[in-house]
Amino acid sequence: MNVSKYICLIFLSLLSFWDIKRLCVPNSALLVFLVSILFSHFILLKNPLIKTFLNTAFFTFLFHVISVLTKGLGAGDVKVFCILAIPLSFLQMCVLGIFSCIFGVLLFCIITKLSRKKTNRIPFIPCITAGFIGLQVIGGSY
Repeated sequence: MNVSKYICLIFLSLLSFWDIKRLCVPNSALLVFLVSILFSHFILLKNPLIKTFLNTAFFTFLFHVISVLTKGLGAGDVKVFCILAIPLSFLQMCVLGIFSCIFGVLLFCIITKLSRKKTNRIPFIPCITAGFIGLQVIGGSY
């Protein structure tokens, strides 16, 4: 795992706790996350700009469309996915999206079984974090 992935893991863990507690994430934390990723990805690792830009632009568009059409993703979730599109490849982002959805469905089932009141909102950033960890475990270097 390179520096960018460690930064992602640290920030995702912190944002997960915030999301669990408040069901939202502060934009200031997301800005620090973004600046850290940009610095590590382009300055320290010297990665190509155009490939990263196209990947990030595609997933930014995709997750915003999903958010608008389904109203299932919150703005913070979309921003986290957009930031993660910078250090991750296209295939890694696809796998991350699938893993995150699987963990989200599992979390929703657990919450609805354990909770007496109906809820349609769950903290999704912990699911993104679990998906990111799963991606690293299966060998997210492709």
